[in-house]
Amino acid sequence: MKYSLPLLVLLTTFAPAFAQEDSHSHATPTAAEWAQFMQDAPRAFDGTTLDGWRGYKQEEVKGWTAVDNTLHRSGEGGDIMTTKVYKDFVMTAEWKVAEGGNSGIMYRVRQGDGAPYMSGVEYQVLDNDKHQDGQSDLTSAGAIYALYPTDKAACKPAGEWNKAMIAVVGNHVEHWLNGKLVGKTELWGDDWNKRFKESKFASWTMFGKSSEGHIALQDHGDDVWYRNIMIKPVTEEDIKAWHESHGTEHAEKEEAATAK
Repeated sequence: MKYSLPLLVLLTTFAPAFAQEDSHSHATPTAAEWAQFMQDAPRAFDGTTLDGWRGYKQEEVKGWTAVDNTLHRSGEGGDIMTTKVYKDFVMTAEWKVAEGGNSGIMYRVRQGDGAPYMSGVEYQVLDNDKHQDGQSDLTSAGAIYALYPTDKAACKPAGEWNKAMIAVVGNHVEHWLNGKLVGKTELWGDDWNKRFKESKFASWTMFGKSSEGHIALQDHGDDVWYRNIMIKPVTEEDIKAWHESHGTEHAEKEEAATAK
């Protein structure tokens, strides 16, 4: 079966994460290729209800409201998370914060800890200009929070909509901000382990360890809005099909090159 270029690129980019070796490496997918991959992604927020969401510490969602097609943190209530669990996925969402605001998107979050950040890696959501975390690239918007720096120039100011994309497949993680790749890592790799040991997370035994979990939105006490939240799981069946398709396509290219 033939698959579109973005799927083939996705497959070969993340092949090492699924313990399948491929000596023919490919570049990271472009923003346009990711957008094509996400065309049929399901909505995780319908714009009018809180269906599919719950509080991290309680079933009920408190302090968050669905208004004007946005998911708005409007009062005290705590972090919220998806009712679904995700293993490998690509997520896109638009976000904006009030002046001086702070929030975050955490993924592969497990339940039972004091807060989602005890287990989930965080995509930072921030007003870089007015919040103190904006003084460091490690804690500015789009960063793999406190571990890998972002490009602060990619972020729009408070009150304006930013677009986030998070790709998590196997141990490979990418953070995108407004169409620019601003952070990536291989979970549990040598560089990750070095940074982890030197970070404030070093004593957190479950941080970044989960292979699946919920996706959480952080209540940091500030107004923040999310909209157009899409989450598309990447299944093992997809990966297998993409590997087979890539193998066929590569063989065809080699045969064509030999014939020239």
